[in-house]
Amino acid sequence: MTVRRVIMVGAVLALLAFVSAARASLIASDSFGYPAAAGGLAGQNGGPGWTSDWGTGTNNVVSPGLTYSKNGVSLVTSGNSSETVGGNIGNFRSLPSTFSSGTVYVSFLGKLDNANGTIGSSYAGVSLFNAGSENLFIGQATGLADWGVDQATGAKQSSTPVDGTTHLFVIQIDYGAATDNSGEDRVRMYVDPTPGETAPDVSASIDANTTRSASFDQVRIQSGGPQIAFDELRISTDYASAVPVPEPAQAAFLGLAGLGLFSRRRRRT
Repeated sequence: MTVRRVIMVGAVLALLAFVSAARASLIASDSFGYPAAAGGLAGQNGGPGWTSDWGTGTNNVVSPGLTYSKNGVSLVTSGNSSETVGGNIGNFRSLPSTFSSGTVYVSFLGKLDNANGTIGSSYAGVSLFNAGSENLFIGQATGLADWGVDQATGAKQSSTPVDGTTHLFVIQIDYGAATDNSGEDRVRMYVDPTPGETAPDVSASIDANTTRSASFDQVRIQSGGPQIAFDELRISTDYASAVPVPEPAQAAFLGLAGLGLFSRRRRRT
C-alpha cells in the first residue's frame, strides 16, 4: 500500500470515527416530525434517547418546521415544529437518567409565531426539571422582551429580541463549575452560532452562575400566553452534536475518498 493510499484510508477512517463519536455524544433529540394538529404534541414519541412520550399537554404541532443557516452552513432540520398555546399546560418528556455532572448542551430553534399572538406579559420556553422541580428555564421569561435563562432569583436576558426571526440557541451547563467557586453550576447561552463547529464561534450572550443545581431528568415546553415555535431540540455531551450539519456532506466526502481509492486501484490493474 502506497503512502498516499494509507493517508486516504486513514482520513476515511478518521471521519467515520468522528461521525460515530458525535452520534454517541447525543443524549436525546426531537425534530417534531409529527402531523400538524392543534394539541398535536400530546402522546408523540419521535426522536432517540427519551424514555417517555410528550405526555398530555396542549401544545400544537405546526407546519412547516423551522430552519436555520449561517455563513452558508445549514443546521440539520426536518419535520414540523412545536408551538406553545398558553394556559400553563405544557408537554413534558423524560430522559433515561438525571444529568448533574460534567458538561451538557441543550440546543433548539425558537421564534415568535407572529400569526398567533404577541409576547404580552407572560412567558414561553423550554424548562429543565429534576424530580418534579423546575431547575432552569430557557426562553422568554415573564414580562421580558428578550430571550434568556431564568432560575429562582430572576431572569438573565440576552440582547436578542423575541420576534418573528428564527434563532438557534445553545445552552452550555457546566456542573459544579460556577465562577464564584460556590460549587454551583455555570450556565452559558450562545445565540446564533454557525452550525457544524466543534466550539461556539460567537461569545456567550449570557454567562451566569446558578444559585442551585441545574440538574435535570425531564424537559418541558410550555407558555403562559405567547405562542412561540420550538424545533430541533437536542441534548448532548459535546458541542458539535448540538449543532450538526447534514450528513450528506459527510457521505459525499466518503464517496469521493472511496472513488479515489477505487480509481487508483483500477490504474494499477
